[in-house]
Amino acid sequence: MRNPAPETVFGVTNLWVNPKIVHVRIKVNGELWIVSREAYEKLRFTDKKVELIGEVSGEELIGKKVTNPVTASS
Repeated sequence: MRNPAPETVFGVTNLWVNPKIVHVRIKVNGELWIVSREAYEKLRFTDKKVELIGEVSGEELIGKKVTNPVTASS
């Protein structure tokens, strides 16, 4: 099993987004992720290659559909 990231997704049943904060788009080992700025800062100190791409408001994420990267289900 891979080392868990700061915002690990195991048996996800729902996803909560704060519409009042700004999240960041990052590239982690070639994958595009949207995480909190705090998660991005923590990921920079791991063995992963992490690149900041941009920002996205939490408001923009409300109502979006996501896919669990472990199970590939939405």
